[in-house]
Amino acid sequence: MPTVIVWIVRHGETYENAAGIIQGQRDTILNDQGRAQSKAAADALAYVPFSVAYTSELKRASDTAQILLRKHHRNVTLYSDPLLKERFMGSWEGTRGVSLKDKDKAEKRPPWDGEPSPVFGARCLAWWDSSILPLAKASTNPNISRNSEVHVLAVTHGAYIQTLLYNLVAARSYRGKELLGPSFYNTSISAITVEPGGRSGEILYVANIQHLIQPGLTDNPDVLEGEDKAGKEMEADAPREL
Repeated sequence: MPTVIVWIVRHGETYENAAGIIQGQRDTILNDQGRAQSKAAADALAYVPFSVAYTSELKRASDTAQILLRKHHRNVTLYSDPLLKERFMGSWEGTRGVSLKDKDKAEKRPPWDGEPSPVFGARCLAWWDSSILPLAKASTNPNISRNSEVHVLAVTHGAYIQTLLYNLVAARSYRGKELLGPSFYNTSISAITVEPGGRSGEILYVANIQHLIQPGLTDNPDVLEGEDKAGKEMEADAPREL
């Protein structure tokens, strides 16, 4: 049975990120900085022999995924999956993350009309169970050796990545709890390994931005703003054993 390594990338910067606006499931687009970040991430992942790629159907993520694959992985099939969409943020969507001074936002709680934390967490795990775990079991694909590594690219959103990682640790007993906590910059890269059979796994690293340490790419206005800020409250909602 193969070992699966999942490389999860947050989308590149958007105009809304730069303005500190919460996007949620609004279908926003990359700005020039976001496209440059995505190209840098593509070079950073050039050595990874991806077998398949998945993306959120929101354009900022799907455009990032296409940039990631275009230069070095043209033959990799990209699948769009609605389960990878960002958390629906209800009446917060379209508002500035720091300009509203209501109590719920100050405490990083989701709005009453947004996607509830348990529902969002279950959606994250549903994608994992339907798309990733089958790859870790005995493969029926003749192109994948039972003893090989299968590398998967997934491009999604800040709150989504944070929620998925916390749930893998808390609900599935994945190793790597000590790595959780950093902010997810645009195009930050996280990696998770799933052991053969899919019963256990480990978070290898979280929110790596080494590829952004170059002139013009280090500034990121979205840290602790918008969807990243919204994702922070998931830590408090995780099961207590975390």
